[in-house]
Amino acid sequence: SSFINEKADANLVVATGNTPMGAYQRLASMSRSGLLDLSRARFFQLDAYLGERADSDGPNLYAWILRDLIEPAGIPLCNVHRLSADASDPAKAGRDLDRLIGEVGGVDLAILGLGLNGHVGFNEPGTSSSAGTRVVDLSHETLASNAEYWGQEHEVPRQGITVGLGTLVESRQILLLVSGAHKSA
Repeated sequence: SSFINEKADANLVVATGNTPMGAYQRLASMSRSGLLDLSRARFFQLDAYLGERADSDGPNLYAWILRDLIEPAGIPLCNVHRLSADASDPAKAGRDLDRLIGEVGGVDLAILGLGLNGHVGFNEPGTSSSAGTRVVDLSHETLASNAEYWGQEHEVPRQGITVGLGTLVESRQILLLVSGAHKSA
């Protein structure tokens, strides 16, 4: 929070999943109480299932960010940049997001979780550290761990779009959150 208080117009990449939810609840609480001003910060969605629409009824990573961070913290929607997983050309949408991040000065803070197999966003193990935002095939481990959100593993989309490691490693600060005994190894 002190980082955001020092740079009110910070650019943040934000993850979804169960891991960062406690941090988001705290940020929202601090925002509501006036201890933290998030009104000028920009938020960029880390990843999405390929084809995910902003208004879809199923598991929706954008809606998750809105529900658990943006709305409770009172952040203006004009400061939230959705990863357009439903674009007619999702590869171009990924490049456009990278370009936008560059135009606003890069990522100040990336709030990330760590997947069971070591993935960050949908960057599976073995991803090049220079990879940009792009469409990816999801690993069996990622499909299995995301089954809890979809009901069954065969219902989980096989591809996603993710901010790449090349963009994330250029962040001024990275907060990598890991929770649960099942991730201790």
